[in-house]
Amino acid sequence: MNSQNQHSGSGSDSSDEEGRPGPARLLSIQIVWGALLSTVVGYVAIAYLTIPPGEKPEDLGAFELVLALLALSTLSLSFVIPKKLLGKAIGNDDPETLSIEDLTARVFSPWIIRMAMTESAAVLGFVVAMGSRQPSKLLPFVVISALAMLTTLPTDRSLRLAARAAVNR
Repeated sequence: MNSQNQHSGSGSDSSDEEGRPGPARLLSIQIVWGALLSTVVGYVAIAYLTIPPGEKPEDLGAFELVLALLALSTLSLSFVIPKKLLGKAIGNDDPETLSIEDLTARVFSPWIIRMAMTESAAVLGFVVAMGSRQPSKLLPFVVISALAMLTTLPTDRSLRLAARAAVNR
């Protein structure tokens, strides 16, 4: 018996369009969040493992500053753009009355976009570290990225709070 039939037998259909139980979409968002956060740690490991100690550093000059400003801009926009998208996805509905299944379906894309934007700051730091041959240059980017990602921990409560803020309720 597939999962859709099991849920249909209980009198309510709590599965998504692919037949997975609704909370599975929340779990999917959490898995993506964990994977993106782990890549931030991975960038540090790769930088320190691939750049030999004592390597002659390269001066990136203005390019390093441009990447730092781009990282800060992207982090700033990671709070604005997904909020706008989330507001459109929620529409006139009250986020508190939506089922977790419906809520996660609506927040899925904006939340993934937000997480990807926060993780991109670490990617830009990785570019700086590899280009300059100085792994320590990655650390400020990683710290800021990881802190921003920790603000996007997807839980039922955080999704509802974000949805409420997006529709100004």
